[in-house]
Amino acid sequence: MAVELSDAALQRVLNTTVTTRFANLFMQADAEVVYKGLVTEIPVVGRRLEMPYALTTGRMREWIGDRIVNAIATGNWSQTVRDFEWTLGIKRRDIDDDLIGLYRPVIDQMAQVAAREPDQLVADVLIAGESALQLGYDGKPLFATDHPVNPTEPAGTAFSNLITGRALTSANFEYGQTLLRRLVGPDGRVLGMRGRVLTVGPQLEATAHRIVDADMVVETPGDGAVTNMQKGKAKVVVVDRLDEVDSGLGWYLSDDTQPLRMILFGTRQAPRMVAITAETSDVVFSRREFQWGVDARWVAAPGLPQTAIKFRP
Repeated sequence: MAVELSDAALQRVLNTTVTTRFANLFMQADAEVVYKGLVTEIPVVGRRLEMPYALTTGRMREWIGDRIVNAIATGNWSQTVRDFEWTLGIKRRDIDDDLIGLYRPVIDQMAQVAAREPDQLVADVLIAGESALQLGYDGKPLFATDHPVNPTEPAGTAFSNLITGRALTSANFEYGQTLLRRLVGPDGRVLGMRGRVLTVGPQLEATAHRIVDADMVVETPGDGAVTNMQKGKAKVVVVDRLDEVDSGLGWYLSDDTQPLRMILFGTRQAPRMVAITAETSDVVFSRREFQWGVDARWVAAPGLPQTAIKFRP
């Protein structure tokens, strides 16, 4: 038998069932996201994200004479913060009939969607990594064959962080490690990058783990197993949606120790829950519906191209 709840009691039930459950599930889902190992989180002021960079990045210099001031620049490049929302409505009659429990899986999904949206935004950047529709601070896609070494001299020396004809194998992984370590900064000095993160889609997950986690490997068919020299050189990050591009065969090496990584991520407003449950509100009065909405403001964009290389067959 349904129980008639007073307005105050109803508020308590709703807050416990929806808001508290959302918060608990959000924290659990947030602990499982992968984007944090791929991005630099940049503070966002106003509505736009900008990337500061120094034209000298490789190393310190011997102090002879006056100091040389390394100016911090942002150029004219910026990205606009985007608004996101997910809203749930529950009819008053369902609450009166003790049916709110039926909505718990939906509330759980709501929390997961909010916690994992940054993963989706980072995947968007990687998927569009070669597209001219998504340009980085140097006027090039995140992964390109003609990045200017010095962004203030676009016609000067260029470097590539997009390599084709290289499937994910142990030998190509080693080649990628060497290539990444040779990349130079705007001052022409080697940056000393390390391919500490191997990012793949689900199709290459098992291959990636064999390369960097196995104790022993067979390098040549018919020969015996030998010690895996690549073990421990990188951690594997699986981005589910990477199977949407390159037939799922693209892979990425990046350095997660750098202050500026391959992707920039800005949070202008973390996810927050807003509820419309007052009996006198237009929604409840006119539609007999209670609503809860989660909203957030984020931006994800290409970061420093010298910190990552994309490979595909």
